[in-house]
Amino acid sequence: MTAPWFYGWNIVAVAIWFQAIVMGVTFYSFTMWAPEWAAEFDAPLRQVMLIFLAMVVTVGLVNPFLGREMDRRSIRSLICLGATLMALGFLLISRASALWQVFAVYATLISMGMALAGPLSAQTLAAKWFRARRSFAIGLTTTGTSLGGLLLPPLITYLFLTYGWRVTHQIIGVGIILLVLP
Repeated sequence: MTAPWFYGWNIVAVAIWFQAIVMGVTFYSFTMWAPEWAAEFDAPLRQVMLIFLAMVVTVGLVNPFLGREMDRRSIRSLICLGATLMALGFLLISRASALWQVFAVYATLISMGMALAGPLSAQTLAAKWFRARRSFAIGLTTTGTSLGGLLLPPLITYLFLTYGWRVTHQIIGVGIILLVLP
């Protein structure tokens, strides 16, 4: 007789899914926008890349505090909040008229969304759902980051080349709502 299916594996699958989307559209696709923003906003590329730095630094600074909150609050609610912040951020970026606006959105909404709905929450979920095979479950969730880096940049490149960066940001914003929140 086979053992019943453990629901924790469903949680791992969902964690891989949302982590792939979050990391794929932020971390792995950022360099695609940089030359476009440099040209559109007449800024040197090194200035545009400071946006990426701000995102990474912000995530690094808030993760310890968010880790504490993930022990106290509903992780589902925090992930939904993160996805909503990211979606709003991408929609706002599509309307940006100056580089500082892109910087501000990445340093706040996108960073907080990535921190709330990214690797930290995926790994915390796995750790909370598993006692036996915990390390294996956490290891599986981390594949979401790599899958996002493998699968999403080609799709985003296609959208970018077909529709431009503004419409692609709108599609990403709506996509996050449709694919992560449920």
